[in-house]
Amino acid sequence: MLPRFRSPAPHRLWLLLALALSLLFSGCGIPTTADWRRCSFHVNDIEFLGLRENQTDWRITVSAINPNGKKLRIDGLHLWALMEGDTLAMLKNPGRIELGARDTTGLSFDVTLPQTAWNKALRSMRRTGSAEILLTGDVAVPTLFGSRLVKNAVREKHAIDLSSLMGGMGGGLGGSLMNLFFK
Repeated sequence: MLPRFRSPAPHRLWLLLALALSLLFSGCGIPTTADWRRCSFHVNDIEFLGLRENQTDWRITVSAINPNGKKLRIDGLHLWALMEGDTLAMLKNPGRIELGARDTTGLSFDVTLPQTAWNKALRSMRRTGSAEILLTGDVAVPTLFGSRLVKNAVREKHAIDLSSLMGGMGGGLGGSLMNLFFK
């Protein structure tokens, strides 16, 4: 019987394959969970744009801060505006956004509040003079195998003051606005 001869080539191939897979899954160049935890998202401004066809138009400005030394990509940012537990509006940014390394990226969302949501906000502001809006949001981030949702990446409360809102409309429009919805 002849001695069995094994070629060292299969062992080398397995070793190379294992090394390549470990580099691939170690995140070489791919953002890690820790990278996303260091990022922060802050609502800078909630701006009233005006009335249109029994709806109100608003612009919400968000800053995405990336303190990491590498660029990060977002597949989407989904925001909800809540008042007293009810959803006033939902905003989605369906496009990809790239956050520069060690940079702040400004994002703007235009949203239209339907008349029922606007009426609820106005009733609350008439009672107390202001309304507290909770802006909450999730960020969709790309991964090796699709997207992952980072829950509650945005969670901030903002007060909207009725007098400054009405004063910003000018020319007595504030009173007309109140009469438009509350007759």
